[in-house]
Amino acid sequence: MIMSRTKRPVVSPWLILLLFVGIVPLIPLLTPGMFVAHDAQDHVARIANFYQNIKEGVLIPRWAGNLNWGYGHPILMFLYPMSSYVATLFIFLGFSLVDSTKIVFAFGFIVSGLTMYRWIRELWGEQAGFAAGLVYMFAPYRFVDLYVRGAIGENFFFIFPPLVCFFLTKLSKRLHGKFIAGGCLAIAGMILSHNALTLMFLPIIIGYSLILSMHQRLR
Repeated sequence: MIMSRTKRPVVSPWLILLLFVGIVPLIPLLTPGMFVAHDAQDHVARIANFYQNIKEGVLIPRWAGNLNWGYGHPILMFLYPMSSYVATLFIFLGFSLVDSTKIVFAFGFIVSGLTMYRWIRELWGEQAGFAAGLVYMFAPYRFVDLYVRGAIGENFFFIFPPLVCFFLTKLSKRLHGKFIAGGCLAIAGMILSHNALTLMFLPIIIGYSLILSMHQRLR
């Protein structure tokens, strides 16, 4: 017996639309050089030292030898490392230091919208996911983070809270090892992206877990 299969689009048109709309605010990053923001230039210098450590075989950098007028600085011991690891990867791929830093800013902005889309789509469908991803990217604070403060760690951090909530939602429906692993990796991503914001968001995530647990008991 031949069974007919309904074809679904490989990529949702709502996801494609979200990508196109999300790229628009990033057009200023295409101009040559580093944009001027509170910490943007500092992050370029820190990533340069981070990359130099990795290049010399130090996989967990601690000392920025070229900072502090050449005397060195221990800022890498305290600085959130995730964005620096990602920028270092792009440097090894052949991008310049400045371009790699700007790519990390753009990556954090776009991917955060995609993770929010994925979480809300799991709850309420495609259109709700699109609306949530759009609001998440276009919230005024996100533009302050990106173009005023130049906060690369915070900008990258916003990828992970929706991802944690997505895996918690999947776990509430089905207990599976891949969802546990995904949730653990997402929490690790939060911590490595910005530890202070992680402390602020953990109560929200715990509260969401309790809501999911109560919802499951009432079903």
